[in-house]
Amino acid sequence: MVNAYKIGSIEDYFKLYDYSVEAIKHVNKSFKIGGPATSDVGMGFLRQFLKHVTSGKNYVTNEIGTRIDFISFHTKGADYIPRRCYGHKVSYQSPNLSKILNDIHNNLMICNEFEQLNNLPIFIDECDPAVGTIYGVYDNPNYIICNTEYYPCIVASMIYHILSLSNRIQLITHWSFYMEGKRLFEGNRTLMTNYNLHLPILSDLKLFGKLKYKQLFIEMNQIQLPIFGMATCDDENKSFQLLLFYHVDDWTSEDIQSINITFINIPLQNVLLKHYRIDSNHIENDQRLEDINQRTCYRLTRNDLLRDEYQEVFQEFHDDEETMKFIEQTNGLIGRGVMFVYSIAQFKTLLDIDYNEQYPLIALLHIGAGDGSITE
Repeated sequence: MVNAYKIGSIEDYFKLYDYSVEAIKHVNKSFKIGGPATSDVGMGFLRQFLKHVTSGKNYVTNEIGTRIDFISFHTKGADYIPRRCYGHKVSYQSPNLSKILNDIHNNLMICNEFEQLNNLPIFIDECDPAVGTIYGVYDNPNYIICNTEYYPCIVASMIYHILSLSNRIQLITHWSFYMEGKRLFEGNRTLMTNYNLHLPILSDLKLFGKLKYKQLFIEMNQIQLPIFGMATCDDENKSFQLLLFYHVDDWTSEDIQSINITFINIPLQNVLLKHYRIDSNHIENDQRLEDINQRTCYRLTRNDLLRDEYQEVFQEFHDDEETMKFIEQTNGLIGRGVMFVYSIAQFKTLLDIDYNEQYPLIALLHIGAGDGSITE
C-alpha cells in the first residue's frame, strides 16, 4: 500500500499545477483555480508553492509566475492516537480548538508574506474537528463525539473564531459524507446516520443558516466562561437572531451554566420569540431508538458464536414488529448479535474499563473490528 496521496517531488507538483492552469483556460476561462490544499504539516510546501506562482518559472509558458485565483489549506483539531484501538483501552482525547486556530494563524502568516497575493481569497477547504471521515466509534471510542451535542458545539465555536481571524477567509468547508452500509451511529463524520436519522451537527448547520448578513454588537458582562455568541438582523431590522454556544475542549464535560440575556434598542412593540436548542436533552432522533436502553448490549436472537456463559451478557431484544424490522434493515450491530452503543454514558464506561479477564465482555469484543463481528 502506498502511504501517500501523491508520489513525486515538489517540482512535479508545480509542473502539474501549471499544466492544469493552462488546461482550465482552454475549457472555460471563468473557472477558478488555486491551491495547494496543504495540511498542517505542509506549511513549508505552502510557502514554496506561493513562491512558485509569484516568481517561479512556469513549466508551460516559460514565463515568470502562474495564475492563481485563491489560496487553500486544511486544518484538523485532532488526530486520535491510535486511530484504531482494536478493543484495547484508549485515553480520552478531545479535538483541540486552539490547535485549529493556531494552524490557521500560521498559514495566514505565510500567505501574508506575498504582498502581491493579498487580494486573493483564502479557502480552508478541509476544516474539521478530527481527522478521518472513514473512522468511527468501533475504531476509536473517542469518535463518539460525532453522534453527540459536543460536535456541533465545537464547530460553532470554530466558525466563530475563524471569522474573527481574517476577512480574507471566504470559504470554510466541513467535510461530511453519507456512508453506505454502515451501522447506526457509526461515529463517522456525517450529517446523518442510516435511514436519514439526523445527527446533531445537521441541526447546528441549520441554525447557522438562520443567521442574516447584518451583524450586531454583543457585550458579555462578567462572564469568565468560554461562552460566545453571534447576533444578526435582516435589512428591515424586523428579524433578529442570536446564536449562543458554550464550548470547552473536553467531550466528557457535563458542566451547566446559567446566563441572563438582554436585548436593547429593538424597535418593535410586539415580538414572537422562537427558541432552538442543541444539548443532551434536545437532540433530534428517532423515537424508536430513544426508547431502547442505551446502557445495555442487545442481541436479536441467540448467538452461536458466544459461549454459554456469555449468552446472557447480551439481553435479547423484544419489541414491536415495526421496530424490529427497522433495526434489522439498518445493518446495525443489533442485527449482528453484538452490541448497540449510542450514548456518551456507555462509551465512558467502555473507556474506563481495563482490557483484562476481569471483564470478559471487553476481552470478548474487538471494538475496532471493521465488520463488528465477535471474536473470542
